[in-house]
Amino acid sequence: MRETLVNLVFGVVLLSIFVQGLSMTPLARYLGLLGQCESMAAYELARASLQFSADVLIEISRLRDKGFIDARVLDRVESEYRKRMGEANDRLDAIDLDPQLHFHEALVQLRRRMLQFEKSQLLEIWQQGSIGIDTYRKLMSDIDARLLEVESSDDSIPLPANEEDATD
Repeated sequence: MRETLVNLVFGVVLLSIFVQGLSMTPLARYLGLLGQCESMAAYELARASLQFSADVLIEISRLRDKGFIDARVLDRVESEYRKRMGEANDRLDAIDLDPQLHFHEALVQLRRRMLQFEKSQLLEIWQQGSIGIDTYRKLMSDIDARLLEVESSDDSIPLPANEEDATD
């Protein structure tokens, strides 16, 4: 009976894994749990593309002011990046995000950006010799801890009183 029992248990385990494993994604989509993650990922990707394009356009403007590169070449590259910006804006407009999720993500992104700014400022004042290595390490550790806290935050943050403020 031992072999029959082992085969039976093995079959039940395999069946459970396959049935649950194959049905989990459709169930999560049906419940709306997976759609928000995909929407948020698409939103973040489009925002990053928009930011990269804007940064490139600023750099092109800087290069244009220096006058070292042929204006026609700069015009060609600038038009490509303006097109990319338009496409990224179109993708952003097409994404339907829950206002609560959008506000939460914008808040997390701003906090992340400000903490990265703190890190760069801290590095700069340490390199200037304004603080010692021990102070630098302690402050950097504090910033890193706050950054980890922001990254792992799953708290539900309420919308501001005026809901339109969150979507701007």
